[in-house]
Amino acid sequence: MKSIFWHTWVILLIAALLFTALPAGSVDAATGPLCYVDDDALGGNNGDSWTDAYTSLQAALADPNCTEI
Repeated sequence: MKSIFWHTWVILLIAALLFTALPAGSVDAATGPLCYVDDDALGGNNGDSWTDAYTSLQAALADPNCTEI
């Protein structure tokens, strides 16, 4: 009876250590520039700011430099 309790305790301890040691689904942040999209933008249409925003989502998605839209 004592060995069952001991094994259960050891298994629970190992499980607790594993769950606290593993990262909880970390997500990498976008590393590239932020690209803006606004269908009413009148600027340069290059996505650099709200003034120069792309006027279509497709154009922003086609730009390989846009990692966050």
